[in-house]
Amino acid sequence: FLHPVIHLAVSWVALSGALVMLLATNRHELEEPLEHVEWTTLLFFAGLFVLVHSLQYMGVIDYIGEYVEKAIKFFPDDYRLAAAVLIILWVSAIASAFIDNIPYTATMIPIVLSLAFELNLPLNPLIWALAFGACLGGNGTLIGASANVVTAGMAEEAGYPISFNEFFKAGFPIMIISTFIVSFYMLLVYVVGRDGSEGLIKLALIFVTSVSIALQIMRGRKKG
Repeated sequence: FLHPVIHLAVSWVALSGALVMLLATNRHELEEPLEHVEWTTLLFFAGLFVLVHSLQYMGVIDYIGEYVEKAIKFFPDDYRLAAAVLIILWVSAIASAFIDNIPYTATMIPIVLSLAFELNLPLNPLIWALAFGACLGGNGTLIGASANVVTAGMAEEAGYPISFNEFFKAGFPIMIISTFIVSFYMLLVYVVGRDGSEGLIKLALIFVTSVSIALQIMRGRKKG
């Protein structure tokens, strides 16, 4: 939270917190707490970040961003906003499933800003499309999100290993379905609702969601 003020790297915060935890739990016997650290997961993350930075250094992520820009410019002005929202959303979801979403998002932000300025598109829906895609894409594969990797490491220690293919068979369809739902939401709110009915559409969607949740709860209670 204080990073904008003190400009202290996140790594120092993490190491300082780990040191305090070690001293507070059992400062005389450090070997035992260190045995419970997920070293395999940490080494995997280290390798993953090196790989992703290599892709960024080689220009792979910039290459994706350039073709996203070209694809959006291909559409006429009347359909350009809808195309931009869908293309950014789906490309971000697919890319974030296989590469880390942080460098991808950091690389795409200037491209999105440039698109909004050059093509005279509203920035808000483009940023939301990038955020939704990068977030939901992490559900697609085992390496798509940090939480997936940590969970897999804990599950393996408990005797329930999760392979990449097992996670992919369950996670990737969920990612596709959730991205479809968000696509529908984005088109309704930011494309159909451009005439000023955005707030009304959001209220209608909240009402439909609330009714659906209530019906599911009632259905569950009837089934016991």
